[in-house]
Amino acid sequence: MDRRDFLKLSAATAVIASSSTTACTTLTKRYNSPAQPVSKNEKLLLKNAKLVDVEHGKLFNETRLLIADGKISGILKDDENVEPDKSLDLEGRYVIPGLINAHCHMTLPGAISISPSALFAYDRQVERNAEECIKHGVTTVRDMLAMGTKLDKLKEKISTGEVVGPEILTNCALYVKGGYGDKMVFWGKDKRIKRVDTPENAREAVKYAFDNGADFIKIFQQPHELMMPSPPLKTMDLKLVAAICDETSKAGKIVAMHQTEHQGYQKAVAGGVHSFEHVVRDYDLTDEEVLAFEKTGAMIIPTLSAAFGLAQKKNGDKYWGKGNMPWMVGVRDKILHRMLDQYLEPEFAAGSRMFLKKYADVSSFDRKHLIPWPDPANFTSAVVQGTSNIMKIYSTSVEFGLGNDGGVPFVFPGALALEMLLLQKAGIKPAAALKMATINNAKLFQMENRIGSIGEGKQADLAVFNKNPLESTKNVWQPHLVLKDGRVVFAKA
Repeated sequence: MDRRDFLKLSAATAVIASSSTTACTTLTKRYNSPAQPVSKNEKLLLKNAKLVDVEHGKLFNETRLLIADGKISGILKDDENVEPDKSLDLEGRYVIPGLINAHCHMTLPGAISISPSALFAYDRQVERNAEECIKHGVTTVRDMLAMGTKLDKLKEKISTGEVVGPEILTNCALYVKGGYGDKMVFWGKDKRIKRVDTPENAREAVKYAFDNGADFIKIFQQPHELMMPSPPLKTMDLKLVAAICDETSKAGKIVAMHQTEHQGYQKAVAGGVHSFEHVVRDYDLTDEEVLAFEKTGAMIIPTLSAAFGLAQKKNGDKYWGKGNMPWMVGVRDKILHRMLDQYLEPEFAAGSRMFLKKYADVSSFDRKHLIPWPDPANFTSAVVQGTSNIMKIYSTSVEFGLGNDGGVPFVFPGALALEMLLLQKAGIKPAAALKMATINNAKLFQMENRIGSIGEGKQADLAVFNKNPLESTKNVWQPHLVLKDGRVVFAKA
């Protein structure tokens, strides 16, 4: 979930980091792609492979892929003749299209750590976010807003090859005065966020967004802060929502709405939103409300991972210990600290450990803090009530995409496999979760003719795994090999 205060906190981190010259810290070295098996104009054959048909949840009969000019030029059986310049024997491993993260924040650190050394590490952490996507098979992401100028720099570094990273889609966020997204003092003149007041200027803002290169529109419907205390926020009225959605539809683009409470869900349904972000956590959706959503033809991105690190015990919380909470806490206890080291710069990992130790103290929620302090009830309710609502929606024909809110505290853009695991525990089969993370996301982006599945003429964005990802989401945690535009960008040592 977007965290207004965490966004401000991270923005402050970026501003200070940009001007910091005296802080000392240990930064990791930039990741470099391995040596390429073929030159740009040569053909590469992946042989002895088990090719996964993500659309139908089964394996192809064919066992070989021919790659040329960055695209899949052939899906071949063993007895079909082909003359590649180089062959790679995958030894029976499983090949899927590159994973797609439909909801993340590439320029947020995924940590809570405020110190001169951590601030100095901020820019490197942004690069790490991109690198870790590739190392974990995520080849395309939809960025949901953070530091726009930092994102521009990251995209430039990826395009020039200075940083290894995924393709990044960007948005323009529209907000109302006094609402979630307002008072972001660090945005400056960022072209990716604009305030709207009337249906007329909302339509103009949509046109401005697409004239300036936005891939989609994001809007907010968050009536309360997610920190402690939780003062009310202004929200868009239905006329504004409808005007934005209508103008965006005319442009052939989509509107994604941040909504975590019942009133936001209702406005998204009535206003014509195309992509519902997060889960309704404050209300048990009725069958009629779920049916109304189904009729819109919209998609939903649950982002169950957003609650993974911050669902904590608080006195009087009716959701603590219910539903999948005990299981999730058990998984977190086993893997979170290991993930901090895997995805974060050392200073961010160290600071996050300090925060988590204090946050685990139930008495911390009865005290005031110098930095925004999360209200765990917002996250426990997402785990329990939110998951219940998601499964109600899943029982209909509503299409699901998949994103993890990577960038918010203790969630990382490359850790898409965790989101798939949480969905599997909720009751969604691994093959369905894999479909969400590939072709469904590609359809949401209107890019299904280019990415999201294995097909002739499609971009050769591929991830190779040792075990069958159709059988368990645990089988997509660490790829053996990753290709982006036909180039080998990761190979497990």
